[in-house]
Amino acid sequence: MTKPEEVDTPASVSQIAADVAADRAALSETVSALAAKADVPARVGKRVSAAKDKATEAGAAVKEKAAETAAVAKEKVVEAGTAAKQKVTEAGSAAKETAAVAGAMALSAGDAVKGTAQDLGATAQDLASTAKDTVAQVGSAVGHEVNQVAVDAVQTAESLVDRVRRNPLPYAIAAGVALVIIVATRRRR
Repeated sequence: MTKPEEVDTPASVSQIAADVAADRAALSETVSALAAKADVPARVGKRVSAAKDKATEAGAAVKEKAAETAAVAKEKVVEAGTAAKQKVTEAGSAAKETAAVAGAMALSAGDAVKGTAQDLGATAQDLASTAKDTVAQVGSAVGHEVNQVAVDAVQTAESLVDRVRRNPLPYAIAAGVALVIIVATRRRR
């Protein structure tokens, strides 16, 4: 038994009521915190939403980079086509001028001497053949430039694929989001 000197004096009723109210408020906060931690679907939903946002941002960045790469490749193809067209036009003009000169030479020589005209005709054929060869060489050069543009485009695409391989995080996030959604959907069934 306790001695009467050791017994605490009872607190006032209002003091006890205040202590009970404070304890109830603290207990309510603790219960709310535990309920929030126990609500796994809500927590998973928040994480899924965050992962989904990151995946969407990463997808948009990849899409934008692919569009930029395609635009650069298209620009290079257009530039090569323009250069090729210009070279073909120049070669055609040169061939036309060469043929005109050869024709004029053949006419003047034909008036002077028939045999010489035949020789000049052969010369004109040689010049035409040379012009044909020049046009073929220009065409080959144009084909080479177009091939080079295609190679550049392929290299650019391979570079993009390599960047995706070096930084697979956006794709890993997307796969994780899909897995979480599938698991969450199956648990609800």
